[in-house]
Amino acid sequence: MLILPESQRQVQSLLRIRLAIVQICVLLPIIFSLPLQFGVIIAFAPLWTIVRIHLKQSPMLGRWLLVAITVISAAAVWFHFGTFRGRDAGVSLVAVMYSLKILECRHYRDVNLLLTLAFFMLAMNFLFTQEIWAVFYLLAALLLITHTLMYANANDVSKVEVKKGAKILLYSIPVMMFFFVFFPRLSGPLWHIPSSQSAGTGVSDSMTPGDIGALHLIDEVAFRVKFLDASPEPGDLYWRALVFENYDGLSWTQDRRRNDIPLARQEAEGDVLRYEITLEATKQRWLYGLDLPVSTPPGTRLKSDGTFSAARRVEKRIRYRGSSVTRMPLEVELPPLSRTINTELPSSGNDEAKQWARETYAQFNDTTNYVNYLLRFIYEQPFFYTLTPPILKEDMVDNFWFGTRRGFCEHYASSFVYMLRAVGIPARVVVGYHGGDYNALGDYWIITQAEAHAWAEYWMEGKGWVRVDPTAAIAPHRVEQQLLNQVGLRNFLFDDLPVADFMAESGLNIAQLWLDNVNRAWQDWVIDFNQSKQFDLFNQLKPDSWGLGRLFGISVVGILLFLAVIAWRMSRSRESLDHVARSYLILTRRLAKKGFEKHHYEGPQDFVHRVIREKPQWSGELNPILRLYLKLKFSNDSAQFAKKHKQLRTMVKRVRLVT
Repeated sequence: MLILPESQRQVQSLLRIRLAIVQICVLLPIIFSLPLQFGVIIAFAPLWTIVRIHLKQSPMLGRWLLVAITVISAAAVWFHFGTFRGRDAGVSLVAVMYSLKILECRHYRDVNLLLTLAFFMLAMNFLFTQEIWAVFYLLAALLLITHTLMYANANDVSKVEVKKGAKILLYSIPVMMFFFVFFPRLSGPLWHIPSSQSAGTGVSDSMTPGDIGALHLIDEVAFRVKFLDASPEPGDLYWRALVFENYDGLSWTQDRRRNDIPLARQEAEGDVLRYEITLEATKQRWLYGLDLPVSTPPGTRLKSDGTFSAARRVEKRIRYRGSSVTRMPLEVELPPLSRTINTELPSSGNDEAKQWARETYAQFNDTTNYVNYLLRFIYEQPFFYTLTPPILKEDMVDNFWFGTRRGFCEHYASSFVYMLRAVGIPARVVVGYHGGDYNALGDYWIITQAEAHAWAEYWMEGKGWVRVDPTAAIAPHRVEQQLLNQVGLRNFLFDDLPVADFMAESGLNIAQLWLDNVNRAWQDWVIDFNQSKQFDLFNQLKPDSWGLGRLFGISVVGILLFLAVIAWRMSRSRESLDHVARSYLILTRRLAKKGFEKHHYEGPQDFVHRVIREKPQWSGELNPILRLYLKLKFSNDSAQFAKKHKQLRTMVKRVRLVT
């Protein structure tokens, strides 16, 4: 049972607690997205308010103390970020100022300001995350703000119900959806502000053994791919990003001389695969395409090594289309500069590997047989596929090939290319992603950071560059157990792994794919609903046959009719209470003329009892009116309401109040 507050102080205390709870709920997601010290500052004011009221003490601070706290908080933001601009610095400053506002909340206008700002602060959460799960939390917070706003403006707080606030939000959803679809949109999301933090990516502009292996257990989505025609075989899913041709004995990097080699167009072999890629923000310029691309999006440049890049860094999620073939000769006629680049090795180091390679190649004197021998050597010798290889400092190829024999994909690709270059065979390292998880619910592929991969290419006369993946040559029983548990759909690298069927049929895996499909639909049709998608939707409505004017007119009439129905329903629900309240208002005016002004914190019962205590002779008239008023106000019996209401109105008109 709801106990009504009996004094203005009680009402104010309850309202302050509600305001503090609203602040905590609105700011909670922001607190977890900002540095720890700002989370403490932001949580201080609302928690201080709740504790002080619970101890029946005033939560208010002195004006000068409050000014000092504000200045110190603003200075903390400046010294941490060095600016007030940008997402993190701007949100930190605004959130701190908003949280401190409750410490000077003294008047009704302050309450309204805090609740109005709460709607704005709630929207700021979308600067940090636009995931669908956040929407459900924010809707619950929105309901709390609406309920508190009703509570702050109610004459009788006992009549403020969560159900009424939920109805108001429910009525607003169709209007919101209409304006979301039809209101002119910007070219990108309104809430996109670049973060000062670097976005994660499994591919960087250099490769040192150990870099990619460190990302293998990261499940963040790198990009999603939807094939517009038939999907290729899983073993052909090599997503090309960068080609490394320069080796300094430790790291592989791109060779700038590659830019001087023109792109040589070749005749594609096999069917062309068309696909659409949704790429998460990487803060890098290179894009991904199925090996090998034959066409790229507008504004990109396809280079002679089969990679392409955007005109600027990818600061937000983008979507582009491309086409590729899985079998296409690249540089069948090898330019002299390309041969020079891809046969170079450091002048010193790894002498044992060079000598072994030359002696082995002399036994075959044939590129194909030599490559096959290297793959067979990896399979037969005790090479292990592991996430925790020993650290290699000097003569890395010697130590790996003849010593540790434990490594991840970049160890094998790097050493394999070195063995080819040591005998004069042009070879290079390619990095990107391999494989992916197929989501049958949405008919698309999910490529995570765990699929970051490195493989090798070598050049053959008459065939051009040929892809070879030395990682796939490792004996399956030499795959580390940690990798065995995480290998997923990359199991086609290791044919005999037993974990594949289990993971494919796992209920948890199905749930993850379902959630990703829901999240992808949310990203496509809500977060990324821009001008282009809006125009596509309008085109599907065939405005030429309807006429834009007619379509707009029908939409406006529909919205007005909907609002009229809502207004009619709300007026019906208020009609009976309005008549009762009008009768009570007439009574208060009659009593005011007799010198009894009603205080704004008094309920009807407190007010009438105060009058009767001073004028006992009026009890015979006022008590029946009060009882009937309370019965009509709180009774659910609508059958006798009209009759009883007329009786109340008559009693109020006939009251004499003789002194």
